[in-house]
Amino acid sequence: MHGADRDVIWLQRDFGIYVCNMFDTGQASKVLKLERNSLEYQNADWRLRPLTGEMLRYAREDTHYLLYMYDLMKRKLLSSSTDPNCPEASLVEVYQRSYDLCMQLYQKEILTENSYLNIYGLYDADLNSQQLAIVAGLCEWRDVIARSEDESTGYILPNKVLIEIAKQMPVTTGKLRHLLKSRHPYIERNLGSIVGIIKHSMQNGAAFEPVAKKLKEEHIEMMAARNAKNANGEEATEVTGDGSISNVAEDETVKKEVGNVIAGANQNHDLDGSSVCHSLAFFPFLGGKMLFL
Repeated sequence: MHGADRDVIWLQRDFGIYVCNMFDTGQASKVLKLERNSLEYQNADWRLRPLTGEMLRYAREDTHYLLYMYDLMKRKLLSSSTDPNCPEASLVEVYQRSYDLCMQLYQKEILTENSYLNIYGLYDADLNSQQLAIVAGLCEWRDVIARSEDESTGYILPNKVLIEIAKQMPVTTGKLRHLLKSRHPYIERNLGSIVGIIKHSMQNGAAFEPVAKKLKEEHIEMMAARNAKNANGEEATEVTGDGSISNVAEDETVKKEVGNVIAGANQNHDLDGSSVCHSLAFFPFLGGKMLFL
C-alpha cells in the first residue's frame, strides 16, 4: 500500500479488516528521501457517482504500479544501508514504520472539551493561545454540523483546512473565502457562522494559554529530536567514504525509474479494465498474502 496512514483506520472502521505484514511505499519514499509527487485526485470526492473517466483512470493507476515500485524500493533499501553489520537496516526501518501504521486502532470519535488536541497536524502547527481557541471552537462546530447532516467531520471541515484557518485567523467572510484552495460546501454555506466563531474564540484566547505553552514545549522537544536524528544520519553518510559516489548515482537511477513509472501512469490509458480499483482494493493481510478484489 502507499501512504496507508488513514487507510488502515478506514479499513477497520468500515469493513472490520485489520492489516498486517504491510510494506508501505510511502514510508519507503521517506526513508529513501525520494521526491514527493502530488496526487491529483487524492482529495477528490470519491462518493461521486458516476465517477468521471479521469477518476477511474487515476483509481486503477493508483495501484497498478505498486508491486513494481515495491521491487525497486526494496532493492534500493538493501543497498543503501550505512551499517556494514546490518545491511538490511533501511529495509527493516520501513517495515517497522509500516508495522507502526498497522498497529493503529480505530476509536469512535467522541467530542470532549479536549477533542481538538487529537487533531492530526496540531502538534506540528505551533499555534498560539488564540489560534488554539479557534481550533477548539471550529472542532465543536464541525461536530455539530456532522451529526446533523450525517457526514464525517473530515468532510465538513478537513483537519488541514481547520488548522490553516486557525493560523490565519480571518475575521471577515471575504478573507475566509480567500483561504479556501478548493470547494468545501459546508464552509461556504456557513461563512458568517465560522467568522463569528473565530472572533469569539480570539476573545477567549487567554483560557488556552497553559495548553499553548505545553504544546510549544513539546514542539521544541520534537524538533530537537528530529534535528538530532537528521544530524546522525548525515554523520553516517560521511562515514561511508568511497561508496558515497556510487550511492548518489544509484539514488538518481532509482528516482528516475520511479519518476518514469509515475509519468507512465499519467500517459497510460489502456490498462486492462479488470485492474480498475482504488488503493483500498489491496488488502495485505492473512500471513502477508495480498488479496486482490
